[in-house]
Amino acid sequence: MANKSLNDDWLDGYGACLCVLAEAVDPKDVAPDPRKVAIVGYLMDRIEEDHTSNIKEMSRILAALDLELVSVWLSGCKYEELSAAKHADL
Repeated sequence: MANKSLNDDWLDGYGACLCVLAEAVDPKDVAPDPRKVAIVGYLMDRIEEDHTSNIKEMSRILAALDLELVSVWLSGCKYEELSAAKHADL
């Protein structure tokens, strides 16, 4: 891919980063669980309490619906948590 840093804005870079991460997640031999949820595209621009609280609240809301939030892209977590998205059906 050609360097487009002078042509695109930071949102394009954010999207490109998500695409690269998605290509690295191997969903082979994984049966998605209909109760598990992954949120891809959460706009976390810094690791501070307002964003971590948002993620906690999304998790709480999904739990009230008997669903489990297994991965948020991006959330400041380790790759292992990001790759848990392969287990999510939603």
